[in-house]
Amino acid sequence: MTAWLIGHPNYSTMWAAAGVRNPVLDMSYMVVSTEIPDWIFACCQNKELESFASYSQSDCLDFFSKSPISQIANVTTPSLFLIGDSDHRVPPHQSYFYYNCLKSKGVDCKLYDYPGSGHSLTQKCEHQADAMMNLSLWMDKYASAPF
Repeated sequence: MTAWLIGHPNYSTMWAAAGVRNPVLDMSYMVVSTEIPDWIFACCQNKELESFASYSQSDCLDFFSKSPISQIANVTTPSLFLIGDSDHRVPPHQSYFYYNCLKSKGVDCKLYDYPGSGHSLTQKCEHQADAMMNLSLWMDKYASAPF
């Protein structure tokens, strides 16, 4: 939701900083690369996935239009990404793509990739602690500054 809000034209200028953890950034890709494709259908179309045989180009376009990546042109918010490189639920390379798009636009961003950690970033206690520390420092850098 954070990645969607920082890109949505109605809300994109409201935020001093953003921190996203294992974000779903492209629903059209996510539906074919996760073990929970039914979640994408439920979120985007409010319906159950009955069969992939009925998956269509229309579904793909609908999923993309409801994805944060579709709004990336509007993002100016400094953004921090915290991902586990062994996340089987949300493919980590979605974050790399989004991060590289932001960098190419000149948006200040940082990405921390925790080796061996999955979706929960709890492979090692140090990963969880490091992620929370980096998030705190990021917010302190941007959100604590006077407007």
